[in-house]
Amino acid sequence: MSHKIIITVGVFLLFSPLLAQAAFDTSAWQYRKPITLENSSNATIAEVTFDNDVFNHAAADLRDVRIVDDKGVETSYVLSLDQSKTKEVSRSVRVESKGQSTDGQYTFLLLDFGAQPDPHNRVTLLTDTKNFRRVLTVEESSERISWRKIAEPFIYGYSSDFDTQDTTVSYPTTQARYVRLTIQDRGEPALSIRGVEAREIEQKNARTTQYNALITSVEEDIEKKVTRLIVDMGQVGLPTGSLLLKTDDVNFNRAVVLEASNDAKTWETIVYNDVVFSYKTDTFSGSKLSVNYPGVAKRYFRLTVFNYDDAPLILSSASLSGSLHTLRFPFQVGTQYYLYYGNARAFFPVYDLARFVNYFDESRYVSAALATEEQNGTYVPAVVPLTERYPYLLQAALVFAVAVVGFILFRVIRQNQK
Repeated sequence: MSHKIIITVGVFLLFSPLLAQAAFDTSAWQYRKPITLENSSNATIAEVTFDNDVFNHAAADLRDVRIVDDKGVETSYVLSLDQSKTKEVSRSVRVESKGQSTDGQYTFLLLDFGAQPDPHNRVTLLTDTKNFRRVLTVEESSERISWRKIAEPFIYGYSSDFDTQDTTVSYPTTQARYVRLTIQDRGEPALSIRGVEAREIEQKNARTTQYNALITSVEEDIEKKVTRLIVDMGQVGLPTGSLLLKTDDVNFNRAVVLEASNDAKTWETIVYNDVVFSYKTDTFSGSKLSVNYPGVAKRYFRLTVFNYDDAPLILSSASLSGSLHTLRFPFQVGTQYYLYYGNARAFFPVYDLARFVNYFDESRYVSAALATEEQNGTYVPAVVPLTERYPYLLQAALVFAVAVVGFILFRVIRQNQK
C-alpha cells in the first residue's frame, strides 16, 4: 500500500508543473481590454483589430499580447498583418500602329491582343523620355469599327537629382482584341515609346487605417533652399506605411526625402528619393501628394522638400496610414475573453493554431471589438534585480574580490619569503 502512495505522489510531483500551466498568471500584464464578439451562429474564429491603446502600451512587436477567457485559461491566437495580394499574368500584345496627329495635339497607339485574347487590364509604356505628364484616353473594340471609352488615367516621368516615373495604364478587365491609347500631347513633343508590355492583374488591396497627425514644426532653410517639416503622431508604436500631405498650392513638382524617429533627435531615412506634385493646367490636371515607405512604427516623421528657386509650399495638414494589424482566435459562444498586454519581459507564444488557421473559411470569421482599456487589478510590477538597477555593481564587486584575493596572495608570498 505504501508503495502505491509513493508512486501516486511521485507522479503528481512529476506532472504538477504541467498542470500549473493550465491557469494563466495575469500578474505580469499591466493592461487588459474586454473583447466584445458579434453574434454569430456558425463562426468559430474571431478577428480583432488592434487600436491605439494596444500599440501604445504593448511591446513594439506585440510579443506580449495574450488572450485569456473568464476562467483564467489562455487561448491560442494568430497575429496577422493585412497585406495586398497580387496575382500577375503577362499577356501577349502587339503595337499594330502608332502615329501623331498633324497638329501635334495627341499621339495614338493601336494595340492588338490577338484573335483569341486572354483577359487584360494593364499596359506599361516603355519610354526613355524624361520630365513629362500626360493624360491618356483608353478605348476598347473587338472589330476596330466602334470604340468604347473605358478609362482616362495619367502617366508621368520626373528627372532631376533622381529619376522616377509611372507609365502603367490601368483599365477595367476586358477581353477586347483591340485597345487604343490616345496620349494628349497638347503641343508638347511626343513621347519616345520603344515598346509596350501587357498583363492581367488580380489585386486585393490591404485593409488600412488612417491616423491623424500634427505638423509641429516647419523650418525654411534659405541657404539649402529646402523646407523641413516635422509630423508628430502623438504616440509611439502605430504602424504606418504612407504619408499624405494636404495643400491648396497647385502647379508644383518637388523632390522629397522622408525620415523617421521616436525622439525627434535621431533620424533614420526611410525614403531617399521621391516626388510630390500637383498640376491644374489647360492640358493636364493631376496630383501625387503621398509618400509611401516600408512599414515602420515611429512617432515622428521629418519631410524635406526641395524648393530650389521656387517659393516654399504651404502644407496645411498631414495624415498617415498603415495596414491593419489583426488577431484571430478560436472562441466558444457565451465565454468572455480579454486581451492582455503590457509585459516587457514576455516572449512570443507558440501555438499549434498557426499551422492550421488558414484552413478555416474566412467568410465565417466573426468580427470582435476591443472595449475600454483597463488597469489589470492583479498586476504586480516586476522586481528588477539589483544587478540590473545598478549595472556596474557586479563589476565593482568582481574588482573588489580580485583585489582582496591579490592582497591575500601578496601577504602569503611575503610571509614565505621571510
